[in-house]
Amino acid sequence: LYVSAQTVVVGNVVVTTRPLARHHILQASDLRLARRDLTTLPRGYLEQPQQAVGEVLLRQLGDGQVVRLTQIAAPKLVRRGETVTLSADAGGVRVRMSGKALSDGASGDSVQVRNLSSRRVVQGIVTARGVVTVE
Repeated sequence: LYVSAQTVVVGNVVVTTRPLARHHILQASDLRLARRDLTTLPRGYLEQPQQAVGEVLLRQLGDGQVVRLTQIAAPKLVRRGETVTLSADAGGVRVRMSGKALSDGASGDSVQVRNLSSRRVVQGIVTARGVVTVE
């Protein structure tokens, strides 16, 4: 005896509340939970709106479209070629100087920066918009 069956697993996933453009920074009002058949969704869908708030869309999304990890990224706080503040702490003394970013970086990314005074290239961590901390 042969019996055919189809399994459906329904769960809440994050979807958009309206059409959103590429490079849009996601806010809570842009997202909501919706019930979807999880067996038909590709991997990487989000289950909580907070996972995407503050992230940047890498591509345009339509109204009610499922938001996936591959469609969002952390916003770039440092852009290649822009002047940034280099910050270094040494023995309780904080030193700040200007530098030129040699690559883009989001919070926590490691980037190279050319010190504008010494012309030396240093490696640091992006800690805020336009700020790279060197250890």
